[in-house]
Amino acid sequence: MKNITKVTTLFAALIITTGCSTKGPKISTDCLINGEPSPSWVCKPFIDQESYAVVGEAKRAKELNLNSYGYSREKALRDAHIKLQKLVGEADISFTKEVDMWISRDGNMYLLVGIPKSLVE
Repeated sequence: MKNITKVTTLFAALIITTGCSTKGPKISTDCLINGEPSPSWVCKPFIDQESYAVVGEAKRAKELNLNSYGYSREKALRDAHIKLQKLVGEADISFTKEVDMWISRDGNMYLLVGIPKSLVE
């Protein structure tokens, strides 16, 4: 029960700190993806001091006749989970949180995913 309260509190903090904005992601000229300015978290994944963060990436699936957004999101999430497993070892990563998403001009999707450090240590 104590872990559930911790998880809920940490996820609430993540949501509050990242917020929902209609302005779109804050683009940084310090982080270029294929020459395109992108959000700084794409180059340096960070949520807060209490979380591990990675960026999952999915190349645009233009040759498929699928819902390319859904397909790309699943692929980016899978990539992020693989990266988190490498980062934290064999810990349970079922409590990951998608924090932010950005789609580049060429249609590639970048997904910022995190997990509270307290759940994997």
